[in-house]
Formats: sequence, C-alpha cells, structure tokens
Amino acid sequence: FVLGYKNSMRPVWTTQDDMVLVFAPPATCVNCTRGQKPIKKASGAYLHSSHGWWCAQRTYLAAMRQILKQHPLADWYLLADIDTVIFRDSLGAMMKQLDDEVLAPTEHLYMGHGYDLSRSKLTKMIMSGGGVLIRGLTLRRLEILGHLDWCARAQLD
Repeated sequence: FVLGYKNSMRPVWTTQDDMVLVFAPPATCVNCTRGQKPIKKASGAYLHSSHGWWCAQRTYLAAMRQILKQHPLADWYLLADIDTVIFRDSLGAMMKQLDDEVLAPTEHLYMGHGYDLSRSKLTKMIMSGGGVLIRGLTLRRLEILGHLDWCARAQLD
C-alpha cells in the first residue's frame, strides 16, 4: 500500500497492473487525545510531530489488514509513503533474487529499517522510512495467527 493523504493520486511509479491501495490515515484519532505524551527518548526527532502524523502511526496496521483483505494472494507487499521514490527495476530484481536464490518457499521476510529500542525497555521494531517489503506468506501468517489484530489494538492503547 501507499501511505498518502485524503486526495492522493496514484504514485507515478505504479502501473495500471499494480494492485495499489492509497491509504489515507485519519487526521485525528480518538486515542491520541487521551492526554498521553510521547516518550521523549523513544520519539526522538518525531517528538513534536503533528497530531495527524501520530494518528498515521497508530493506524498503519489497519492499512496492512486492509491491503491483505483487498489483495489476499499477493506474493509480495510493498508499504511506502506517498513521497517515496521506487525504482521498479531494482525492486523487481531484488524480489526475483529473494524468490529464486535467497528464500526457501516457506521462509518469511519483513524488511524495513530496523531500530533497536531495547535500551528504552521497548522491543525491537521495524520502521517504514523508505518503505517496507513483506512477503505475502509472512503477512498472511501474521493475520492467521492474530498478530495483526493484536498489534493494531495495542497500537491504539
């Protein structure tokens, strides 16, 4: 999916054959208004981001569930912000190499920018920054095991 805005157009790097969901997170979210303050150390440069930015973070997993529902049998899912530039040839070559040479048919892959928050008593997480590539097998397994639902609910707490 592509994380965009209410009236975002389909990114220019997509083709009509691509299965694209332009997800526009809500500008406000109920749970963001409970007076909770972001954790300064964990929030870093995003500490003073807009309310809408924080809402987008809290609804990201809902978008993952939506793309899975709309396109349940995709081999790969690419999650990117609307302003992310994608080099299709390089992405295609990398996915082909992952399929043909690197991953076994039953191996999982969720690839993004890793960030170790263990020093702040939080767990490791993967941030989307320049995008996330997730194998279809992996996303479907997360859904079947209930992890997407659990994480989406936890994101809103």
